[in-house]
Amino acid sequence: MPTTPGLHPVQLQELWVEQVDAARRHRIQDDPTEATLAIPRAVLVKGATAREFRCSLQVNTQVPISDEEIWTAKVTIVGRFGSSIDLTPVQARSFARDSGLYVMWPFARAHLAEFGMLAGLEPPHLPLIVRPGGVRVPSRRGPNTP
Repeated sequence: MPTTPGLHPVQLQELWVEQVDAARRHRIQDDPTEATLAIPRAVLVKGATAREFRCSLQVNTQVPISDEEIWTAKVTIVGRFGSSIDLTPVQARSFARDSGLYVMWPFARAHLAEFGMLAGLEPPHLPLIVRPGGVRVPSRRGPNTP
């Protein structure tokens, strides 16, 4: 007899954007020549209780526009998670580090794509699934386009 899977004891209850910065600026020598995306692990925000904690995720991207210009964006998203069971601080920190990124990335991804379009850019293809770290992001230009 099939059974209905249960819910995970930790669920996202609320999500908000804490900071958004996006700018078009002149390129400097150290700027990347290809689009980049920096995704650190999500971190636990101080003030957690046994049944509730907050997790913060900051994502940075840089997209070259031309030889002279680059677009940079940073989005910081905070999620409030609730738990149906008591969690120790170590368990909450572990969830934030290991699962917070995967739960909150789709929201950060949508904000980056939206701000790119509002800036009049074709933002790079942002991955659907990510791992912490920095990645090169393929541009929307074709492989033979300069």
